[in-house]
Formats: sequence, structure tokens, C-alpha cells
Amino acid sequence: MPATYLRLLAREHPRPQQILTRFGVFESAPSDPDTISVAEFFALVRAVDSSRPDRGWHLDMARRTADHFHGPLTFALMSAPTIGDGVRAFARYVRIRGPYLRGATQQTGFKFKIEFAELGDFDDLRPVLLEIPFRILQDYVSMIGDVNLEAASLSLKYPSTRKRRYYRQGFDCPVLFEQSANVLTMPAAWMAIPNPQYDETTWLNARAQCEVALSDLTPTDTVTRTRVYVDAVLPRDPRKLCIDDAARNLGLSVRTLIRRLRKDGTSFQAVRDKARQDLALRLLRKPNLTVEEIALAVGFSGAANFSRAFKRWFGSSPVRYRREHIS
Repeated sequence: MPATYLRLLAREHPRPQQILTRFGVFESAPSDPDTISVAEFFALVRAVDSSRPDRGWHLDMARRTADHFHGPLTFALMSAPTIGDGVRAFARYVRIRGPYLRGATQQTGFKFKIEFAELGDFDDLRPVLLEIPFRILQDYVSMIGDVNLEAASLSLKYPSTRKRRYYRQGFDCPVLFEQSANVLTMPAAWMAIPNPQYDETTWLNARAQCEVALSDLTPTDTVTRTRVYVDAVLPRDPRKLCIDDAARNLGLSVRTLIRRLRKDGTSFQAVRDKARQDLALRLLRKPNLTVEEIALAVGFSGAANFSRAFKRWFGSSPVRYRREHIS
């Protein structure tokens, strides 16, 4: 994910630079990495959410983000021929902004549905990570079509975690909990409403750029879903990161997961090791952490085992690497 996302999210924290420093990122620094991991993004979401007494902070952020965001997906939305074209584009390309989500649309009779499925275990972050894209979609439909959102409804798989008033004010439509899927349902007639900002050249170019970004993001669906799961679990419970739990979370048997990853030239161990490597390098940038603490954080029993693995990965010890490349 772009490091810009981390900076935008950090602004929701009472002390943005203090929280960014934990990730080795600064509000303005050309030497910062261009991208961040899903695990880093999840960690910052959790830190911001715990710091905010107002439980609807992320919906306010969604509105501001929708107004000021740039990139091919925004251009596709704003230049689409109709609301339906824009909504379908958002569902297809949502992973450009949130690689932990998969979108799908379906029209049944007079109803049009857009569903967001979780590619991994969101745990306590589900309200924030799922409600933001739904709020962005509502704002888009309302802005283009000038419709009454009361005619829509939102279904969420998880139980209510906030007061009903919060959901009512946050979504302007009925919200149902503990449903079978995360779905925003709208009148199908809205999808035919023309977009007054439609521009054919911009629309075609934006979609082409989105396709390129999507193909760069997802070499294969199984590899990406596995990496998202590993990135989500690694910071929380690295010692319990195993292929059995990963396969169960992805809805696959262990043998099927092994076979699909092998077909794409990788393995669960390789995906896990790459996530460990990335996390280890990020943690080494934090001078207050010892090698022992980093070892435990990435799933090793101690500094000795971690140092051996690190030398195998990068050709030097963690201490030497920190001294020569980071300090």
C-alpha cells in the first residue's frame, strides 16, 4: 500500500508524528519508503481507533478522503457514464486502495447489491475497514444522483459494536447486523442515472490504469490472500502463524493451499518468511527495540535463532545491518 495512506490515517491521531515514528515514516520525508505493508496499515488503524473517543471518526475521514483523493480509481468514479458504471468500477478496483478487500456486484430484480468480502482476519478492525468503503460509495451515489439514501440498506456480518444512533447518522439508511455478508443494497434504478461529469477519454484511460494497478497488485489471488492473512496475523501472534490456520481462514484445505501456491512458484513458508523479513527490517529502524525484542516480534524463540535466519536472508547479522544500513 502507498505510504501516503499511512500519513493520511495518522492525521486522525492526536499526535500524528509520534505515531508515524513508530513505523519509521515521517509526515514529509523523501527518503521514506514508497509503500507500506498491510500489517503496518492495520497496526496504525488500531492505534488511531484506540485513541479516539468518538466512534465515528473513520466515517468522517471517509468523507474527507472521498473529497480529496486522487488516482485512477477516483478518476474512474468521477468520469463514469452512469452511477452503475462507477459503482461496478469501485467494486472491481477497490483492492487498489484496500488489498485486504474483494468487491462484487449483483443485480436481482429491482435491487442492486455491492458486497465487500474480507481477504483475511480483520478481527477488531472490521467496523473501520469495512465501513469506510461503504460510506465512500454512499457519498458517491448521493453526489452524482442526488438520491434519498433512506431507500438503501446496509448489511454487516458482525454484531453492532456502537450505538444505533451512530450507525443511523453515519450511513443515512437502515443498518442490519450479524448478516450473511457485508452488502450495500440500493434500488437498481439508481444505477442507470447518468453522470453529468462523464468524460469518455478520462473514463477509458482511468480504467486502463486501474487494470494495470490491479494486475501489479495481485500476481495471483491465492498468493495475495495468503500474504494479506500473514500480514494481519504476524504482528498480533507471530508464533501461531501456521499453514493450517491460514488454509482454514482462506476456506481451503491445506493440500489445496499448498498446491495453488506451488503452482504460482511459491510456498506458505516463502510467503511467511518474506513477511518476517519485511517486518524485521521495519523494526530494526526503531532504535528503542533490541534484537531480542525484534526476534520475538517476528516469531522466533530468541535472538540467536533470529540472527541465524537474518544472516541467511540478508548476508549479515541484524546488529551489523542496523549499523551499516539504518543508523
